[in-house]
Amino acid sequence: MRFILFWILLLPFLLGAQNASEVFGKNKIQYNRDQHDWWIYETTNFVFYWYGRSKNSAQFGIEICETLNTDIQSLFEYHLKDKIEVIIYADHSDAMQSNLAILDPVSNRNWDVEPKVVDQTIRLFFDGSHVTFANDLKRGILKVYFNSMFSGSSFQQVVQKIISYRLPDWFENGLIDFLSDGWNPNDLRELNALWNKKKSFTSFSKNQPDLAGKSFWHFISTTYGKKSISDFLYMARINKEINRASKIVFQTQFSNLENSWKYYYQHEIEKQKPSEYQNKIKLKSNEKIIDFEWSKYFESFIVTTNQFGKLRLRTLDLSKKKVKTKSSFGSKTRFIRPSNYYPIYLELKNGEQYGIITEKQNRIFCAIRTKQNEKSNIIFPAEIQQVYDAIFLSEDEILFSAKGNGFVDIYSMQFKTRQLKKLTEDIYDDLKIGLGEDHKIYFTSNRKEATSTIQKIDSIFPTNKMSIYSLTKQAKVSKESILKEANNTDSSLNSTKDPVIFNELNDFETAIQHNKGFLLLGTHSKKSHLLLSNNKLLNLFEGPENKYYSEEIEDFSLLRLNEEQTLIQSKDSSVTMNSKEIKPQVQHSQEKFISEFGSSKFKDKLLQEFSKPKHTVKDKIPFMKVSSDLFFPDVHDYNSSLTIAYRDRFKIEELSYDINNSILFNGLNTYSGFQKDYNTPKSGLLVKARVKENFENYWIECGFRFPFDFKGSEAYILFENNKKRWDHQYAIYRKYTKETVSANTVLATNTFLVNHIAKYALDHHRSFRLNSTFRNDHNFFLLTNKSILDTIGKYHQRIGTRLEYVFDNVFNYSININDGWQSKVFAEASKRINSNDNFSSISLGEGFLFLLGADIRYHKNILKRSSWSNRFYTIASFGSEEILYSLGGTENWLFPKYNREVNPSLQGNYAYQGLTTEVRGHYLGARKGSSSLCFSSEIRIPFLQYLLHSSWKNSFFRNLQFVGFLDYGMSWNGLIPKWNEVSTQVFQSENPSVKIKLNYPIDPFIAGNGFGLRSALFGYFLRLDYAWKLDRTGWKDPVFHLSLGLDF
Repeated sequence: MRFILFWILLLPFLLGAQNASEVFGKNKIQYNRDQHDWWIYETTNFVFYWYGRSKNSAQFGIEICETLNTDIQSLFEYHLKDKIEVIIYADHSDAMQSNLAILDPVSNRNWDVEPKVVDQTIRLFFDGSHVTFANDLKRGILKVYFNSMFSGSSFQQVVQKIISYRLPDWFENGLIDFLSDGWNPNDLRELNALWNKKKSFTSFSKNQPDLAGKSFWHFISTTYGKKSISDFLYMARINKEINRASKIVFQTQFSNLENSWKYYYQHEIEKQKPSEYQNKIKLKSNEKIIDFEWSKYFESFIVTTNQFGKLRLRTLDLSKKKVKTKSSFGSKTRFIRPSNYYPIYLELKNGEQYGIITEKQNRIFCAIRTKQNEKSNIIFPAEIQQVYDAIFLSEDEILFSAKGNGFVDIYSMQFKTRQLKKLTEDIYDDLKIGLGEDHKIYFTSNRKEATSTIQKIDSIFPTNKMSIYSLTKQAKVSKESILKEANNTDSSLNSTKDPVIFNELNDFETAIQHNKGFLLLGTHSKKSHLLLSNNKLLNLFEGPENKYYSEEIEDFSLLRLNEEQTLIQSKDSSVTMNSKEIKPQVQHSQEKFISEFGSSKFKDKLLQEFSKPKHTVKDKIPFMKVSSDLFFPDVHDYNSSLTIAYRDRFKIEELSYDINNSILFNGLNTYSGFQKDYNTPKSGLLVKARVKENFENYWIECGFRFPFDFKGSEAYILFENNKKRWDHQYAIYRKYTKETVSANTVLATNTFLVNHIAKYALDHHRSFRLNSTFRNDHNFFLLTNKSILDTIGKYHQRIGTRLEYVFDNVFNYSININDGWQSKVFAEASKRINSNDNFSSISLGEGFLFLLGADIRYHKNILKRSSWSNRFYTIASFGSEEILYSLGGTENWLFPKYNREVNPSLQGNYAYQGLTTEVRGHYLGARKGSSSLCFSSEIRIPFLQYLLHSSWKNSFFRNLQFVGFLDYGMSWNGLIPKWNEVSTQVFQSENPSVKIKLNYPIDPFIAGNGFGLRSALFGYFLRLDYAWKLDRTGWKDPVFHLSLGLDF
């Protein structure tokens, strides 16, 4: 224990070196000015923010939020100290332009999760359905309560969080999924497909954390009641351990609870028919089908798909289960969540033309193609925020469902005149559109009556179930009949050649046009796409792990619905939850003590009564998603007079002090000629404060650092403005250092820097950045003897501009495990300024210093949890002045060692010194020159994660990684290397009697090869490498590298 405490105290003083890393980063783009003017409305427990186009959605949220909060508060039995902030956006596109959570890492667990929750702030957008919006709001409130319970904000809670172990992935996600969506037939069907009798809950939750968690909480709620959820959460929070909480709440080990879970679902799955996931459609990984239909244009089945924002139109061969791409739009990104509606495919009834509706840079357009190879692009008016469905009425007219400045309504638009006409105008969601053979228009809506004039949300909420209505061009609406019974002998099913089909009418429902109305059928999956062909139903549906399958259904009676709208597969497949007892898996001793009066004859019976596990299965508790049946007893009446205009509000994001040795700003040291080696930053105490505006459009950060040897100090202040299309960053930085150059001489350096960065984003991954800097360095000797009393030192002023092109689409799987590309190409020009002692005369110096460079990194995820990472880095300085780069070593080396056998060229006119890594196995400065190049390749394997689950209590073992690496590097003088100079080292020395100049050959390249370990310890991420020098003769002279921070 004393040894551990010694290292904790000693570690801050050992931090020595860190290389300046290139800054990458993704972008958020503001395409319009809609979000410049915000409004605020406060209720008892909430603060709502909205702008003009999102007012209607905000009003709906304001009126239902208190009911949702009351239910969730009673479930968690926990009260929040502060109000929940809800930021409402009009649509998906506007939400993706928000700067909220822009600095959070993009990981495999959270990249597509909506709504986004940061602390007690919920980012919410309207996606076409008020039911979905209410359910998302509920999900966001659940996340806030959960985060507050298990994270906390007070100092004591933060300390408890640090020393506690991480909750398993299934715990939070499964709970929120269950409480917001409930347990539905599709979940049981998916569980059936993935079920393995030999696997335990632990192994199943490792591969399927969301489904495992959802099934677990459904099991707890069904078996022990909803109240047991709040008890279990409370005890897990207090005890910081799930197993101990299970003993207290359920009187059994958590392992026994896992066995009961397995027994319960084994019994449920036995009543299901075997899994039907057989005919798998060959799509790309994580490619989701948006629509499926027969195309007369292509004379084939077509599917529209969305893969991380990459949109495709594909033809589908059901016999071979293969697809062929006809057109594609956009690019893949996991920085933002893709839309659930795009691309939208529409086709003329005669098959002579088709169109694809997509969105780009916040504008919606329709790409139209004809059989005569004519191409045209139609841009929708700016008032149309999002399109949900569309059909052609003629070659020059389109009918579509969209959200305009109000609610979701039906519009028609002429292509030639771009005349826009609204056919419905009310608060209800008119989402899907179909055109019958008689050119009759059908649409789905959650209205109660055919004709509605309600244009304002008051006490009537648009959360009813979807029904089907017909519409004339005169905007006359009538309701269509819904039939719930059919069989495969009903010839009227095929009475129309091209029936209108509404997939996903409601959850697990599809409606097909019938001569007497619409026939309502049930589906096994929410994402089912039914298509009628040759009196057979073709079903394309989503299965486990985002895979798609197809099936032919000949017996339509298999898709009938009962009175509760539940799919009935057969007479024996209806599930009735009878009371039954689950047998305990472990026998416990009943004897607690031995009495001197002997055992009572009622002892066994009494002990059995008290110790009997509560494993009685109760009736299902309908804790389901928000629907039309949900009653809002605590409706908050919206009062417009309480709305106030938003003014910038700031909150403290970070107030911290820690041990830090990172390089601030560019990390270049002034080259004075006295020091031979690059002076690596010294560790010190960094006190930092960071303040952000509510929408994270503005950031203010200031910091102060002084080293532990008290030889200098650093201070800076930084301001960021990310509100508009151009992002700006302003910074002021001051650094003071002291260096002993002889026995009685100390050289001091004062560095003052003013920096401005302007960033223009091309998309979420690509950007141009212009970095402008003014720098003033003042080198002077401290007054240690009389000979330097009259010296004022030397001033070195410089202005510079750097242009960068940055690409970053890296996706984070876990700590230090990435996937994707990062690249930066830059060019810089720097000019020296001449001034006299009192700055009365200022002029530009002669010549320039130029820089050209590139940093390219590629990470490939392998074996699900590991990564293969590569980096190529090169930089060249040239001109009348240059920068001296020291090549070798590793970033953040705690015990840096220097190679003093290699001297810089005496012909170079150096202005600054810099460091270039990685070349492990060598000391810093193994090669020196004005230009450098290096390449690194390494494999990172968190090997214990394959053996242990990701919530392993000890973070050191959870994050322990094995790394194998290979590094190459080269350094030279000038822009282009000259081979004779690179492969020759010049040594010069002289005294009054002799002068020596020695040329001897050296290898132009240096290389290192080895292995290492990585893990987190005491709040630091440590890297331990054991590397050998690699040359023509093989491996030699191994070197240990102990360093801080993540790999490249």
